[in-house]
Amino acid sequence: MSKAQNTRLHILNKSFDLIYVNGYQATSVDKIIETTQVTKGAFYYHFKDKEDMGLAMIDDVLLPRLNRILINPLSDEGHPLDRIYNSIKTNLLTGKDFDPRYGCPMNNLIQEMSPISSGFKTKLKKVINHWREALISVLDEAKNAGQLNSNIEPNDVANFIIVGYEGLRATGKLETNMNLYKSYIRQLKFYLDNLK
Repeated sequence: MSKAQNTRLHILNKSFDLIYVNGYQATSVDKIIETTQVTKGAFYYHFKDKEDMGLAMIDDVLLPRLNRILINPLSDEGHPLDRIYNSIKTNLLTGKDFDPRYGCPMNNLIQEMSPISSGFKTKLKKVINHWREALISVLDEAKNAGQLNSNIEPNDVANFIIVGYEGLRATGKLETNMNLYKSYIRQLKFYLDNLK
């Protein structure tokens, strides 16, 4: 990776961290520049404006993290429904990529930016659809192998999992302990076991 590519990725990663804690609108370009210790010229060399940086952050930071923590584990060995359960359980109970106080970075951006930016809405919808498609693929695999009740619609299950997960991450910001997460994990296991 070139020095310019490293600088760009450094800006995106640090911006992601700032935005995760403070929100997109409350994070100024000046704060990003101060935190990344790059010049204003370097920031604007890589991004035409803050929105351009935010959209690049979705592609180059948020999506790869989603792949690493929730999608790639779906390829592990074992029953397809157990792989879904384990990917979510591992992320929620032992994941190092988020702080429950701040919720889900993707959910936060959806809530904050989708109503006011078509660019953010389009990019974030693609990320959610990418996750949905990965879940549907695993659920189709289970259905084709006779490991999923034949009456179950994979798209509906995928939507239910995503909505439940994102709702948990939003509500979890109100909790001071992991009890809500543990309760969700127990119910998710019960739900998935009943699809077999």
